[in-house]
Amino acid sequence: MKIWKTVVFFFVLGVFSLQAKSVVVENLPSTIDEFLVLRDKLSVTPEGGAAVLIVAMQIYTRNEKLGLQCLTISLDNSSLQKGNTYKGYTPAQPAMFLIKQLDNRKYLPDAYAKGAKWENGYAVNPPFEYEFSRQKNSGLDEEGKVKVFVATPGVRARPVTMARNNKGVWKAFEFSSVFVGVRAPQQNKNDDL
Repeated sequence: MKIWKTVVFFFVLGVFSLQAKSVVVENLPSTIDEFLVLRDKLSVTPEGGAAVLIVAMQIYTRNEKLGLQCLTISLDNSSLQKGNTYKGYTPAQPAMFLIKQLDNRKYLPDAYAKGAKWENGYAVNPPFEYEFSRQKNSGLDEEGKVKVFVATPGVRARPVTMARNNKGVWKAFEFSSVFVGVRAPQQNKNDDL
């Protein structure tokens, strides 16, 4: 089963070099083991690691318990504390504050998938494609910390700083911007008065 593919584009814009990369996820994992397989395949790059974070967010809005485990796996150790969510860890309070915002904005993670639109309530179907870019000052992979920007309709691309752990896995180090929100989906009100 083909789980992912990556497409890379390079652009030069004046003084800024912008590198764009697209990450495709065929389906959302439905178990922690499936999520770990996806993580191991994608998180070898900062963009892949950021895609894994967004996938974990999408899972959370569909299955809170599994999603919280996936988010715990996606986050850098600096955002975790001792707990019982996954292998003795859970997101620390600042991260949980952000994650709990998804309870009232279940549409938010889907807004990062290509094809999501305000007009259709950010409804997307698999495969999910996420577009990332870097700026000239985003950092280098060799340095172990890189800022990538995830595209979303109607607002500026959201920055996510990724850090490579001691096993070579890229995890979300600073990720608050992806929880900021996008324009609330269009509501079709039925006025039957």
